[in-house]
Amino acid sequence: VVGLIMTFFMQFSIHDVKESYDTQMATYDSYLVSQSGLVDMKVASDALSERARNFVSTGDLEHLDRYYLYYLDENTRTSSMNSIIEMNKNVPVYNQLVNILVDVDNMSKLESEAILLALYGYEIDENDFPDQMKGKSLSAEYSSLSNEEKIEKSRSILFGDNYQNLRNDYTDNLEYSIYAMAGYYEQTKKDNQQVIYYYQNRQRVGVSMSFTFVVMVVLTIWFSVIRPLSRNIDHIERQEFLDEKGLKDMRILARAYNTMYENVKRDNEQLSYEASHDSLTGLKNRNAYYMQLAELNNKTFSFLLIDVDNFKNFNDSYGHDVGDRVLMKISRVLQDNFRMDDAIYRLGGDEIAIVLLNLTNKNRNIIDEKIGNIRNDLLKKDDDVPEIRISVGVTFSSGELDIEKIYKEADIALYQAKEEKNTLVYYEDVVK
Repeated sequence: VVGLIMTFFMQFSIHDVKESYDTQMATYDSYLVSQSGLVDMKVASDALSERARNFVSTGDLEHLDRYYLYYLDENTRTSSMNSIIEMNKNVPVYNQLVNILVDVDNMSKLESEAILLALYGYEIDENDFPDQMKGKSLSAEYSSLSNEEKIEKSRSILFGDNYQNLRNDYTDNLEYSIYAMAGYYEQTKKDNQQVIYYYQNRQRVGVSMSFTFVVMVVLTIWFSVIRPLSRNIDHIERQEFLDEKGLKDMRILARAYNTMYENVKRDNEQLSYEASHDSLTGLKNRNAYYMQLAELNNKTFSFLLIDVDNFKNFNDSYGHDVGDRVLMKISRVLQDNFRMDDAIYRLGGDEIAIVLLNLTNKNRNIIDEKIGNIRNDLLKKDDDVPEIRISVGVTFSSGELDIEKIYKEADIALYQAKEEKNTLVYYEDVVK
C-alpha cells in the first residue's frame, strides 16, 4: 500500500514538472514568434521608407512600384503585429507594441502625402498612378504650388524632422520591445525553474519516506530518478547540457531542456552582437564605444576621428544604396589596415572613431603610413563605388581618461582637416 501511494505521489510530481516545462516552452514559442515578427516589421518599414524617398527624389515609377509591393506585404505584417500584441497583452512591453502600430500608421500617412505630391509634381499621367493613388487629388493648399514646389514639398516631408522623428521613435519602440521581451522571457524562465526545483525537492521527500518502508523502492527510485535529477541540477547550475539518462520522462525533459538551452544561448549571443555592432557595416556601434572606452583609463592610445568628404553628395547624386556601399567599403578597408586589437566604431552617419592602443605621439609615422594606405585603397574605383576621400583628426591619451575631452580634441582636428579637404591633422598641431 505504501509503495502504491508513493508511486502515485512520484507520478504526480513528475506530471507537475512536465506541466511547468510545457508552460516554459509555450512562453519561449511566444517569444520567438514575437521577436521574428518585430524584426520582419523593421525590415519592411525600412524598405518602404527607402522606396518612398527614392521616388520623391527621382520621380522614377519603378521605385513606386516596388514601394507598393512592400506596402502590401507590410499590411500583412501589420495584421501579424496585431496578433503579436494580443499574444503579449499581459507583458510589460504591451504599450510599446501598440505605439509601434501607431508610428507605422503615421509614417504611412506621410509617405502617401509625399508620394501624391511627387506624382503631380513630376507631371505623371494619372493613368500611370498606382491603384492606391487613383482618384486622389491634392488639397487646395498644395494645388496652388508649382511643380518644382510640389516636388520640394514632397522631399521635405520624407526627409524632414517630423518624419525622421517618427522613424526614430518607431525604431526605439521596436528595439526596446525586442530587448524587453527577451528580459521578460528570461525572468519567466527563472520563475519556471524555481517551480521545477520545488517539485524536484518534493520528489526527494517522497524518496526519503519510501526508504523507511521499502529498501527496494528506495534503491529503484535512487538509481532511476534521484541520481539523474541531481546530475541535471548540477548541469543547470553550471549552465551545461543535461545528460539524457534515467527514466523516459527524465530523458524527454533533458532532451527538451538541451534544445531550449542551445536555442536561448544562440539567441542571446545574437542579441548581444546586434546591441554592440552596426547592422550595415559590422563595425562596433555607439553603445560599444561608450562601454569599451570607459575601460581605457590610465592607458595610452591614439584616438582617430574620420569623416567622409562630401558624403551627402553620394546619397544625393547616386542614391542611398551607393551611400551604404561607400560606408561598407570604408569599414572593410579600415579593418584590413588596422590590427585586431584596434577598435573601430561607427558613431553615426559617416562618422567613424578608431582607438589604437599603445600608440603615442612618437608613433605618428605609423599613423601617417596607415592613413596613407587607407586613402589609396579608398581612391581605387570599384564597379559600384566611386572614389572616396576622407578627413582625419587625431589626438592622444596618456593619462586619466576623459572621453568627452578626447572626442572634442579629435573633433577640433577633424574640423581643420575637413577645411583643408582630404587631410590628416593632429590636435597638437592645431593647438600650436
